[in-house]
Amino acid sequence: MDRTPAPASPLRARPRVLTLVMGLFYGAVGVGIVGVVSAFLWRSDSRTGLLDAMAGSTADPGSKQQAADIVLYGSIGALALLLVVELALIARLGTGRAGARPALTIIVPAHLVVVFLVRDVVRSQGWQGTIVEASLIIQAAVLVVAVALSWIRPMGRWLHRRSRASTS
Repeated sequence: MDRTPAPASPLRARPRVLTLVMGLFYGAVGVGIVGVVSAFLWRSDSRTGLLDAMAGSTADPGSKQQAADIVLYGSIGALALLLVVELALIARLGTGRAGARPALTIIVPAHLVVVFLVRDVVRSQGWQGTIVEASLIIQAAVLVVAVALSWIRPMGRWLHRRSRASTS
């Protein structure tokens, strides 16, 4: 009696690059969560830095504090929102939804712009600042690599088969 398992159907056979891409995407989101949480935990340093940057302004101190809070929490919120959107798209990509790949390709450059703008806002001093900045930069780099790998041929074939099978 032959005990070898039946070959996987072409629709179920996931390319190895998909496992790599999904791991990179989920790893990038994990590093991004570390960055967002760290930026939130050490927000007082960032707030002080924003207030120092507005030192020459003639606005009253209450307005300066309010503006610093809006910029700081808006920046952290923008990063968190991007992480949630990316996580949803990554989950769709893993199930073979072909539309998730172009959406991620559009979202990741937007994420890069937000990261490099927010990086200047969420500055903390000492090792805390290093954690925040390093996590944001590492996340951005890993996202770029993951998106680039998601466009190689085995991924495209697999997504095409999956989308063709789901429409028939």
